[in-house]
Amino acid sequence: MKSLNQLLTAIFMLIALGFVGFQMFVASNAMGAMGDFAKNRSDFERMSREREATEVSVDGPGERELVILKEAGRNSPRDEVTALVNPTHFSQERQVGIGIIVDPRDLLKDGEMLPDDKELQELWIKVRSRHYSNVACQILIERFAQTCRPVLEDASKIRDHEAFTVNLRLDYTPAAPLGTLPESPSVVFEDFEIDSDMGGARKTSPGLDADWLREVLAKVEEGCDQIRQVHGNCSPLRIEAHTGTSTLQTGPMGDIAIELKTRLRAELGYLTAPAAVAGAVQ
Repeated sequence: MKSLNQLLTAIFMLIALGFVGFQMFVASNAMGAMGDFAKNRSDFERMSREREATEVSVDGPGERELVILKEAGRNSPRDEVTALVNPTHFSQERQVGIGIIVDPRDLLKDGEMLPDDKELQELWIKVRSRHYSNVACQILIERFAQTCRPVLEDASKIRDHEAFTVNLRLDYTPAAPLGTLPESPSVVFEDFEIDSDMGGARKTSPGLDADWLREVLAKVEEGCDQIRQVHGNCSPLRIEAHTGTSTLQTGPMGDIAIELKTRLRAELGYLTAPAAVAGAVQ
């Protein structure tokens, strides 16, 4: 009987030892798997940072590659930086949008009549508004732009009035040099936004007011000049200058008098060294 009890005890101990060994084996594999997961996650995060640090080529003398470091929480600024450092190429990131009010009679040729249909009117105004785009490009090239080209024109009739709102969009390359880039091979893209009502309402006639557009461009130039003094470089990117009416009146001879309110929004881009910006991906 004693021998049987000893035998059963020995069998139980063997089973217990086997169970403990199995648990240790499972735990060991689990720890290994967690280690692999941590390593893979670290590799993934490193690869993500590498993807965020993209390269662009600097155009012109002293050509070199720049590594763009993306700030935390922002989309990659690759397209904006490419536009900045390649100032002789047109880019969708560098455009001027202009909104004006147009009297369609100003676009009629001798003996012409405006179409009766509203949709045809808008199409007709859209086609004829290329004239305003060409004039706007000429104003840009006076001092603000090296080159300029019209991209599109759009028109819509103002409710209960004969006038139309016309939106122009232009591509341009800047006349002013970008400035001095950071010496480091890695850079961070920064932007500053001008948001201005341009001094309130002003009285004018329909069409493109050349003095008003020159005033808009001068304000953008002034903003970039101030940024260059601090950071060494700056170039305008997207510019939106639109007019809204506070009063729109038709005189006894059918002439239209407008009191305009102007809204200017402009994005000014510049590049800094990584150490100058907190939160950049290193």
